Amino acid sequence: MKKLLIATFVLSTLLLTGCFSSGSPILDGKIDGNKFVSSDFSLMIPQDWEIVQKFDNTYPDNTVVAIRNHVKNTDFVANINVTYSTIESEIDVKKFAAQMLSTHKTTLTDFKEISHGDFPITVKGNSATSVLNVFEGKQGPSSPTLRFLQTYGYQGSNVYVVTGTYSINEEMFAREKVENALKSFEIK
Repeated sequence: MKKLLIATFVLSTLLLTGCFSSGSPILDGKIDGNKFVSSDFSLMIPQDWEIVQKFDNTYPDNTVVAIRNHVKNTDFVANINVTYSTIESEIDVKKFAAQMLSTHKTTLTDFKEISHGDFPITVKGNSATSVLNVFEGKQGPSSPTLRFLQTYGYQGSNVYVVTGTYSINEEMFAREKVENALKSFEIK
């Protein structure tokens, strides 16, 4: 089970390869009630889920926060993670999202695109449009089918990737918590 969770984080990291520059954001996030708040973004988090902010070497270096369901499904632990990449120059979010989706197509077994479209987020207090990619796949032939929900937001030269992942067999309340967290993503 831990291998599957780590594989999800690694997948997010691999997707950002090629976008890095030498800088990185200040990782100053904290928990404020039911919200994870950093100087660049905020995200509502499920109250009863486990928050991971101190990472050992099994987590990618670009992980900002990981939030995991406290109820352990038998085949996968529903989770939300935020990773970042520092980019040389700001690229169009739709092109970035398409690049990410293309990478997922080649890295997941039995990849299936569910939806791809505009997604409302808040940027510096104003309404803005990002992209929400929803897709399914397996991390290997014997792994469970997972559903991924992924959106993106820029703050200066940093792009934050928020990925929610759950087993398609996950209970509805866990799926809703993942979806609600993504809907709350806000760039400051």
